Amino acid sequence: QQTIRIDGIEANWDGLRPHLLMHGVRVLDAKQDQVLVFAEIKGTISWRSVLRGETNFHEIIIKQPALMIRRDVQGGLHIAGVALQSSEDQGGFADWLLRQRRVIIRQAAIFWHDELRAAPVLYLDNVNFRLQNDRGGGRHRFGLQARAPVDLIVGIDIRGDFSGISFKDWSAWQGRLFADFRGVILENWLPWLSPPNGYELAGGAGAFRAWLDI
Repeated sequence: QQTIRIDGIEANWDGLRPHLLMHGVRVLDAKQDQVLVFAEIKGTISWRSVLRGETNFHEIIIKQPALMIRRDVQGGLHIAGVALQSSEDQGGFADWLLRQRRVIIRQAAIFWHDELRAAPVLYLDNVNFRLQNDRGGGRHRFGLQARAPVDLIVGIDIRGDFSGISFKDWSAWQGRLFADFRGVILENWLPWLSPPNGYELAGGAGAFRAWLDI
């Protein structure tokens, strides 16, 4: 069970669309630790979704969120205090995001805590994300840029253009993924990543850029 606390909510109009503004949104896990924090969330509701009996947004803008991602000692993954299940029917929130017209995240902070490897907490800041879903829900384009400590990597840039309906049927998705990792200091990643079996990493630096068709 999670607790959600909101410091303030404002409602007004964006043209002819209802507009909501929430300040100081915090999600707490069962131990009452903060696992997801939003400084500000803006949402413009889509009238089309209301006519269909849903509440979807024409645009969602999230400013300066802080997200904790954790892998426990058994290898289980927890995002914002919620344990991810391996069952294919666990796609509700992700599929809801695919039905929103546009999702923009600005200046996010992401913390990766790997208890299985007993590694230090990895911190990514200035994470910017944009998701554009075409009307009808069949095509999804996204871009993500992030910054890590300079002794790990200079910059991260990931973009994608995919076609698919639901994460429950991920095998039916098709698209293209672009990844650009600049200034990677390989040996400094060893607390979080292991070389393939039979290989030993002594050191080095480099960059990686690739397009991948899926």
